[in-house]
Amino acid sequence: MQIPSNNNAYWGCLLLLSSLCCFTAAATLQCPTDVIYLESVAPPTLITLKVGNSYLLGPGLFVLANTGEVAADEVLCVTGQDRSGVPAGVTRLVSPLSPLGDNSTQLHFTQYGGLLQVGNLQLQGRAGSSSSGGGGVLIKRSKDGSDDGQAATFVAKLVTFKSNSPRAVANDDDTTASLTFANCAFIDNVYDTWGCDENRGWFCYFLGPPGAAGVTTASNVTFKGSTVFRRNSWGALYAASPVTVTFEGSLLVADNTKQPAYRNAMAFDDLTSTDGAGLFASGAAHLLFLGAAVFRNNTGAGGCGLALRGAKATFQSSRTVQFLANRGSYGPAINSYNASIAFNGPVLVTGNTALWGAGGALYLEFSDVTFNAAATVYNNTLNGCTVDFDDGCAGGAMWIQGSHVTHNELATYQSNVARASSFGGAVAIFPYAFGSKQANSSFTANKMVAFIGNEGPIGGAIYTESDVTFAAGAQFISNSATAQDGSGGVVHVCGNSTLAFGGPVTFRNNSASRGGAVTITPGAWWPNATTTRMVFSGSSSSSSCWMGNTATTAAGGAALRIEAYGSALFGTTAPHNFGSNLAGSGNSAVEQDITVLDKGWFTCNSRSFAGSFSIEGNVCAARCAGKAVCKCPFGQVFVPVQCSCQRIAAASPSPKPSTSPKPSPSPKPCGL
Repeated sequence: MQIPSNNNAYWGCLLLLSSLCCFTAAATLQCPTDVIYLESVAPPTLITLKVGNSYLLGPGLFVLANTGEVAADEVLCVTGQDRSGVPAGVTRLVSPLSPLGDNSTQLHFTQYGGLLQVGNLQLQGRAGSSSSGGGGVLIKRSKDGSDDGQAATFVAKLVTFKSNSPRAVANDDDTTASLTFANCAFIDNVYDTWGCDENRGWFCYFLGPPGAAGVTTASNVTFKGSTVFRRNSWGALYAASPVTVTFEGSLLVADNTKQPAYRNAMAFDDLTSTDGAGLFASGAAHLLFLGAAVFRNNTGAGGCGLALRGAKATFQSSRTVQFLANRGSYGPAINSYNASIAFNGPVLVTGNTALWGAGGALYLEFSDVTFNAAATVYNNTLNGCTVDFDDGCAGGAMWIQGSHVTHNELATYQSNVARASSFGGAVAIFPYAFGSKQANSSFTANKMVAFIGNEGPIGGAIYTESDVTFAAGAQFISNSATAQDGSGGVVHVCGNSTLAFGGPVTFRNNSASRGGAVTITPGAWWPNATTTRMVFSGSSSSSSCWMGNTATTAAGGAALRIEAYGSALFGTTAPHNFGSNLAGSGNSAVEQDITVLDKGWFTCNSRSFAGSFSIEGNVCAARCAGKAVCKCPFGQVFVPVQCSCQRIAAASPSPKPSTSPKPSPSPKPCGL
C-alpha cells in the first residue's frame, strides 16, 4: 500500500472509509481493510477500479477508464478527499468517455448485488458536454435480468452526484436492495430519455428507462444527515412501487425543472408524468420526512415540489416544512392524485404561482391532506384560465376535488389571489361526478382559521360546492370578490353543500358586487339543489359578527346574500350581530345587511323570507323577529369594538357647590 506524504489527510480519509462500513454492520460483505491509495499527479488521471479492493483517492480529477462493475458477493469501496489547505480541492471522479450514444458504457458503476460504497468525493458525469451524457450508478438484480437471490447494498457518504445523465443513481428492479445516502447532494443531473408525440404534443412518454435525474428506486432508500437536490432537469427523485423513502435529516429540493417543449403536456398510466420536478412518488410508495424540508423555486407542470400518484407522504418533524416560490400549473407546490399527506409539524406555503390550470400552490384530487400543526398559506397565485381546455381555473392557493382537507391546529390563509376568469381566491372545493364515479369533498377546520386579504373573481377567499366546516370558528377579514359581478367576498357557497360554524366567527371589511361576505346559492349548475345553506351550531360559542362589509350592487346584500333555495340557520343561544354593512356605490350606498331572494330564507326561531334586512345588533333578538329594519334597543348604541349593542353610559352630574361651613379664622397669637 502506498501511503501519501500527507499522513494526516490519509488517516482522516481512512477513518471515513471505516465509518462507511458502519452503515452495513448487519451485512456479510465489508470493505477490505487493505487500502490502495491513488494520487492525481497530472490531472486528469485515468484510473481503473477493480472489485475486491478499497481505494483512497487523493484530491484532484480522476477519469474512469471503464465502468466499474460489482456483481453478487463482490465488494468495491472508493473514498476521496475533500479538505482545505495545501493542496486544496476535492476528489472528482468522472465517468468514462465512450462512443457517442452509448450511455450504458458511460456509467461510473453498475451493481448486480454485492457491496458498493463511495464517500467524500464528487461523481461527475458528462451531461451538457459534447458527449451524449453518461455517469451515475445503475443497480439491477442481475446482469441478465434473472434474480440471483442476493440484494445489492449501496452506500454513499459525503458524495455530490453532479452532471450525470440520464440518472445519477437508479435502482431499476432490485426490490430488496439497500440504498443509503448520508450528507449527499444531487446537482445539475439531466434526465433526457423522454419525448412528446409530435402530433399530440401534450402526450409525453419514456424513450428509455423510467426515472428522474437524481434518484430512481425500486427498493427502500434512506437519506441521512443533510440531503440536497438542486438544478436537476426532469425530476429529482422517482419512486413508482411500494417502497419507503426516508429522509432522516434536513432536505432541500430547489431549482429543479421538469418542462416539456409543450406547456400543456400531460401523460397517463405508463407514459411519463410531466409532474414532479422535485419528488415524484406513485405505486403505493411512502415518502417519510423526519427532518426539516424545503421545496423552493422548482418549475414545471404540476407538483413541482412534490407529486403523488397513489402514494403517501408523512412529514413527521416538528421543524417547519416549507414550499416556497414554486412555479407551474396544477399545484406547483403539491400535486396529489389518489394519495394521502400528513403534516405533523408546522407548514409554510408561500410565493407559489400557477401560471395556468388550477391550485396556485396545491392541487388535490381524490386525496386526503391533514394538517396536525399550524399552517400558513400565504401569497400564492393562480393566474387564471389561459389554456383552452382548462376545466379547473380555480383556487388561488388550493384546488380540492373529490378530496378532504383537515386542519387540526391553527391555520392562516392570507393574500392569496385567483386572477382572470378563475374563482376561489384562496380555496376552491368541488365534488367529483363523472359517469358512475362519485366522490365528495370537504374542508374541515377543528381549530380557529383566519382568511385575510384574499382575492378572487367569485368567492374572494373560498368558492365551494362541497361541505365546509369551521368547528372552532373563523376570522374573515378584508377578502374580496374582484369580478365586476363578483359574488361572495369571503365565501360563495354553491350546489348541495353546507357552510357550518361551531365557534365564534368574524366577517369584517369584506367586499363583492353581491354578497359582500357570503353568498348562498344553488347556482345554475345545480338546478335541483335544495340544501345549499349556512348553519351555526347553536352552541353558546357559535356567535358571529358582521361589520364593515360592502356590496357595490344595490340590494346586493352587503354582508349576506341568500338566493333561491338557499338558507341560513342562525342559532339562538349565541348572538349574531350586524354592524354597519353598506350596499350600493358612492353616496347612494345604504345600510343593508342581508338580502334574501324569492324562495330563499334565514331563520332564528322562525323563517324570514324575501327582502332586504337592515339589522343593528343581534339579528336573532326578539325585537327583530320578522322586521326588515331593526335597531338597537332604546338607550343602546352599536359599539364596533364589541360588535354589539351596548347601553349608553349615563352622563355624570355636575359637581354641586360645597355647603360646608367656612373655616374659622386662625386665632391670633396672644398679646398682639
